[in-house]
Amino acid sequence: MRTFPGFPRSDNCPICNTNRDEECCLVPIFGTDKGDIMQAAPVHVDCIINNAMYSREANIIFIEGDVLYKINGCGGLEDEPC
Repeated sequence: MRTFPGFPRSDNCPICNTNRDEECCLVPIFGTDKGDIMQAAPVHVDCIINNAMYSREANIIFIEGDVLYKINGCGGLEDEPC
């Protein structure tokens, strides 16, 4: 995952709701894909590292109930075809 040294002033991290000028990465926004293009939100790297949890039963990585990435080999929802 590519990271960036600063955080955009015009956005807030969806996890901590701040725009602290710290290292960030772009996380794809589910449902915004159009062909090979997808919208993304800047997220502090520390917020992901310090808050991400993995559920073996659900086979997902999540933060406070919000799915970050469904681990089924496709990156999509379980009922979507690969």
